[in-house]
Amino acid sequence: MSSDGAESRPTTHANFDHNNTNGSGDRVTFISSDRVLFNLHRKNLDVTAGVFPGPEFVFASAPPAQESTAIPLQEPACVLEILFQFVYPDRRAKLTESLEFAVLAQVAETAEKYQIYSAIDACEQEFERRWLPQYALPILTHALKHGIIKLIDASALCLCITPISEVLNQGLPLQYAARWSKYHEDCRNLLFKDAEAELGTLYLSMELDNTHRSCVVAALDWMYDTSRKIRSLNDIEHYTYKPDRYRHDEFSPRCSIDLDMSGEQSCYVLEQALVSVKRRIVEIKEISFWDCYIKPIPAPKPMPQ
Repeated sequence: MSSDGAESRPTTHANFDHNNTNGSGDRVTFISSDRVLFNLHRKNLDVTAGVFPGPEFVFASAPPAQESTAIPLQEPACVLEILFQFVYPDRRAKLTESLEFAVLAQVAETAEKYQIYSAIDACEQEFERRWLPQYALPILTHALKHGIIKLIDASALCLCITPISEVLNQGLPLQYAARWSKYHEDCRNLLFKDAEAELGTLYLSMELDNTHRSCVVAALDWMYDTSRKIRSLNDIEHYTYKPDRYRHDEFSPRCSIDLDMSGEQSCYVLEQALVSVKRRIVEIKEISFWDCYIKPIPAPKPMPQ
């Protein structure tokens, strides 16, 4: 055989070479897209997987490690070697900290494809624990595709005030565009509109002197500027976090002078605006994108005859 032929011969994965073990039971051999063989026990697949090939692919005895006897899969070995750990519960499979997001995403999609439920659960937990908000959009797309409600809500929250054009351009499925636009608009309005209205009412109040009216203008200017800059709730929480005092020296110098003279730590106008925004953040976190914007509306009951 030529050297080229030898190089193209598939190899068997050392951790899944069950043809060389003494265990009993039928075996199935799969070959990855990059030509690595995986020999698995049929009984384990029956218990842990939902849609792997049926009994017609079971070998009564161990098949030879040849490509012609193996069931081809579309996934590479680096994905299958992680996925197939979950076919053997006694191995206590887990996803390592060194696993990159791109590989995890492939494992998650493959687990859904073949319905390996323990792997599905592990991937969902890892998405939420390690990769939000950094990869919120691909996680949201995956969750929408497979109806994973907890991940839908968690990833949507990370993106709820990100510019719509960015979310759409980076891959949100178009069938969700209208509903996402409504969700985005509702969140941004809730975050700022009510606070702006409260400040507008306060500005017209006869209780304010001219200094504090300038404070209202300064607070409104801060809101406008912040609303253009922020991309996530984490951003707005950073902007509104003032550990020592609420002031706006750069917006209203006169207010700072008055505060220094009075010994007070906070401008109550700005404090009121920030407290209002923080309250709205809590309310936004309670909004379920799935329940309020995606969940199918039940069909109306037929009228009695």
